[in-house]
Amino acid sequence: MNFPSWKKWVLSVLGGVSALQILVVALNVAVDPLWCFGFYSSWNDLSEGFDERQQKTNYVNFLPFSHDTILLGSSRVTYISPPEVPGRSFFNYAVSSMKPREYAPFVDFAQSRQGRPFRLIILGVDFFGTNGRLRSLDAFAPPKTYIEHAQSPFSRWSTATSFGALSHSLVDLALNAGWKNPDGDYRRRALSRVFLIPDQGEKRRVVEEQRAYYKEHIYGDYFYDSPYGDYSSLLKNRSSTEFKVFTTPESAVLLQALLEEGRWEDYARWMRELVEAFGAVWNFMYVNRITADLGNYKDAHHFSPQVGEYIMQRLLGIPYEGPEDFGLLVDASNLEEHLAWVRQNIGELQKASVDP
Repeated sequence: MNFPSWKKWVLSVLGGVSALQILVVALNVAVDPLWCFGFYSSWNDLSEGFDERQQKTNYVNFLPFSHDTILLGSSRVTYISPPEVPGRSFFNYAVSSMKPREYAPFVDFAQSRQGRPFRLIILGVDFFGTNGRLRSLDAFAPPKTYIEHAQSPFSRWSTATSFGALSHSLVDLALNAGWKNPDGDYRRRALSRVFLIPDQGEKRRVVEEQRAYYKEHIYGDYFYDSPYGDYSSLLKNRSSTEFKVFTTPESAVLLQALLEEGRWEDYARWMRELVEAFGAVWNFMYVNRITADLGNYKDAHHFSPQVGEYIMQRLLGIPYEGPEDFGLLVDASNLEEHLAWVRQNIGELQKASVDP
């Protein structure tokens, strides 16, 4: 007895839909654009960084997680590939525009996953994060939103079946096939961004745009929003954890904009609060052989992985290969002397720009 034609049609449609859904699940699980399944190989190591907070939080929640050192910071820090140091295991939890108020929630979550305190927490702190007006421009949800989503019992299932995730799976396939430029995307195993040398003409244009933006919106339209309370929240109940803090090295182009917009006293206040909170800070945010050379940057503030290596060498006390004038350790004993020197150091830029 033959099925009526409409039943055959229904079965054909259901079969087609099922086959399509199976294909979607297979691709999303194998390519893993949201970093929650862990099937890694050479053909999916490059990954689009389209939702870093969720991707890295998924990684912490779903994949084996046992690290003694965690690295936090903004997009500047995402280009750092932690060095291979015997006895140490690093996790780079830095994400675009990370603010100090995000430090403690993400560290608490990561620490809960491994069940023991971190041996070392490394913070890459940005002066631009002290601008309180940036809160109204922040497009990111609070950390608990990403954490709760990762811990949802249906999180993996929704990722596996999502056509939205499929679009990112296809992008990742294109990245690994060499059909898409990977600049700014992630190498998943290293959890750091890909840095490609930019076209110099395009770079000059971007640097000028960023300089104008910082002068108007970052250092111009500004009021100081103290991050001291956020630092204190991170430090609370972490007596067994060592902290190493560094200021991210903006290029001299932005250092000059900082001074031109009258932000020096805010910079000095920020440095004082860092020293008060953490005892010491490695300062790289002044004019030196790195910050004075735009060849070390992809734009006005994202420094190269090589510069990141120099920073890690300074912080970890391993053999240092960078310029001698890059990085100064500041504590209460030399803070005021250091600030007076940096004020003069950056001031030379302003003087040079007006001298005939």
